[in-house]
Amino acid sequence: MTNILEILGSFVKWLIDSGGYWGVIVAMAIVLGFVFVWRRMVLIVESVRSRSAIEDYLLGVEQALSLDLTKARERLERVIQQDPENHYARLLLGKVLIELGEPARAHALHLLLQRSFQVESAENDLQFA
Repeated sequence: MTNILEILGSFVKWLIDSGGYWGVIVAMAIVLGFVFVWRRMVLIVESVRSRSAIEDYLLGVEQALSLDLTKARERLERVIQQDPENHYARLLLGKVLIELGEPARAHALHLLLQRSFQVESAENDLQFA
């Protein structure tokens, strides 16, 4: 990646030095084009990651509903790694952890949701009362 940036920088410098006003305009167009393409690639990668997190979440829900709780826990933990702001995955993971006999970890997850994300869940409050 560094080589590409060095080559681009050298080319832009050459354009500015040799082309005067028009060289500056062409150099700016090249730089803006490069930034646009770079940003577009970042958005595509984020979209793919988001889609993967949604698929994992739905599989985690399905596994929890079919009482395959160990796999549901693994899947939901993966969702949270991919998408740390997925409140629904955290809530469901808390319920799965309670069913698996890990109430302390579920409670810590619940407190994180309350404090960090201001997510309230009366059902979770009752489970820890």
